[in-house]
Amino acid sequence: MSFQYKTLIQFKNISLTFDNRSVLDCISGSIVDGNRIGLIGVNGSGKSSLLQCIAGLTDKYTGDIVRNCSVEYIPQLDFELYRKDVPLHQYLGDIYEDWWKVFREYEKLFKSKLEDDRILSTLSGGEIVKLSLALALVKSPEVILFDEPTNHLDLNSLKALRSVLINANFSFVIVSHNINFLNSTANTIWEIEKGNLNIYGGNYKFYKEEKNNLVVKQKEEINALNKEINKLQKVSSHKYSQARSLHKKVSSRNPYVRKLAGKKSRNAKILKTETEKKTIELIEKKKKLLNKNAYIDLNTEQKSGLILSINKGWLILPNNQELIKDMDMNIYHENRIAILGDNGIGKTTLIKQLDYNKNKLIKGDITYGSEYKTVYVDQNYDLVHPEKSIFENIPVNNKLITYENVRKVLGNVCFPSDWDIQKTVSTLSGGETARLAFAIATSSDIDLLILDEPTNNLDIDTVEVISKSLREFNGTLIVISHDMHFLKEVDIKDLYIIKNRRLQWI
Repeated sequence: MSFQYKTLIQFKNISLTFDNRSVLDCISGSIVDGNRIGLIGVNGSGKSSLLQCIAGLTDKYTGDIVRNCSVEYIPQLDFELYRKDVPLHQYLGDIYEDWWKVFREYEKLFKSKLEDDRILSTLSGGEIVKLSLALALVKSPEVILFDEPTNHLDLNSLKALRSVLINANFSFVIVSHNINFLNSTANTIWEIEKGNLNIYGGNYKFYKEEKNNLVVKQKEEINALNKEINKLQKVSSHKYSQARSLHKKVSSRNPYVRKLAGKKSRNAKILKTETEKKTIELIEKKKKLLNKNAYIDLNTEQKSGLILSINKGWLILPNNQELIKDMDMNIYHENRIAILGDNGIGKTTLIKQLDYNKNKLIKGDITYGSEYKTVYVDQNYDLVHPEKSIFENIPVNNKLITYENVRKVLGNVCFPSDWDIQKTVSTLSGGETARLAFAIATSSDIDLLILDEPTNNLDIDTVEVISKSLREFNGTLIVISHDMHFLKEVDIKDLYIIKNRRLQWI
């Protein structure tokens, strides 16, 4: 007798439209006992929207959803929601009756404590994500929907979350750009592509192999259709030529024969035109299945020598809090460096001080090489001006850039049309804002590129594009990231870790 898995959630013919654009197009699926689903798709494809539909947090869809279980949804981190000057026990008490259990779960999961009188607004991004995870887990739901939980988590926290999911007694759907994480936790991949839901029975590695095979097959079909068009053109042109020749020969003879010859000539032309048209339409349809990826062109003049040297340095906040002591660090042109460490330990504060001649918080012996141009892309994309349009943002960073080059830079990151570039930044998704931030960063020459958790909010395809661009970048690169796959892909050479208030080379 075969064991029947319980269907926890079933959805059928779900459609969702935003601003007259179809996001989800009549998709169906189900979540059953034991499902460990990785949900992927390009930014704006509808991943978060699907999770919100499944969780029952929106009714802006058509179709049917049946839930036979308890569900918890952990949304993407929105810092604005947590900028409240209230103690944690009050914040949690308003949303969960047994609020003290959350602190116990937090400590059990992450081997660290949160004081219940800690002010909510003082939590780091990683601490907020971990608090949300602990809150969801203490409720013991049958299904948890995770929307980018790996963003902002340090290596130890990622390891803890991975362990929870591998040993989970609940089913889950998780949106993540972290390939290693998906490979180790997911047994099914859901891909949202052009409004459709494609399901692959395996981890991300299995999905990628199947997807690559499909792309190869599609390209082969396009090539075969192109050959068919060439053949049709030759055959049809020959028949059309014969018909015209016949028409010419009988033009001075019997009017009926002349009319018949003309009809044959026109039919041959119609056959040629209609057949080519249908074949070309089929090619275009297949080409649309092949996604257009962003391209990021990092500009720099190749240089050598010292950028910055710190000897016996101390990183001290304005309130005299000591973050790092006795720090030695030498940065040269073409160095590729990653900074690691737990959440809230001072990584972001440190890299902000590495801009040319801005080391106000570092005390000690500091030596500069020649002047260098720095671009810093932070987790919140502060170099982006939300009140301006996409187009207006580029000249803010590079006042000498021409209109044509602005269009080129924006086109490279998939903002090609006049309608795209006129949109106000505040209306963009997190992934679109990230792409714009990289467009701004690449609109002028860079000597030192500093990236703070650059893969947050980006879909896997865009992360791959950025990785390729960074591999080709011959300037200096400093990255904060806990995505080891990404660090390997961008060819990081030097790893530093902040531990026990010291910066250590590893």
